[in-house]
Amino acid sequence: MQVSSNALTERKVRKMGTCYKGGADHYHKVTENIGSVASAYKYHNGLFGDRGQGGSSVIRNIVSDDPQATAKDFFDRLTYGGIEKTLYYKDGTEKGKRVTMADGSTMNWRKVSSSADKSPAVDIDIERSNDHGELVTQKIHFTKR
Repeated sequence: MQVSSNALTERKVRKMGTCYKGGADHYHKVTENIGSVASAYKYHNGLFGDRGQGGSSVIRNIVSDDPQATAKDFFDRLTYGGIEKTLYYKDGTEKGKRVTMADGSTMNWRKVSSSADKSPAVDIDIERSNDHGELVTQKIHFTKR
């Protein structure tokens, strides 16, 4: 019998007593959360925000007065009910968070991106997802208005 890695991850989380992000009662697929995010942030054809300055359609920008708070709110809405892991730099300071969703998609929130403005960023990776709707892999930078 073949068991998916997502089923194994969910079993492991239950066995360890870990809860799902945000206090959710079950392991969510990203499609369960898109409506909440799309009602608060610009969303069209599977992409959030506006095209970034580099010209790539998958590098996106969301502008706000408080980019850190906006990035965190966006990430928390999108990853509700996922399994969260804290990411660290080699020196032990927190780099951000990674969340795996029930469908196999992963999202990363970085407090500081590698872009010139060091804006916070959320990376959405649906490569391993088996149910992501129209959502596409993208990187979203949260910039100051």
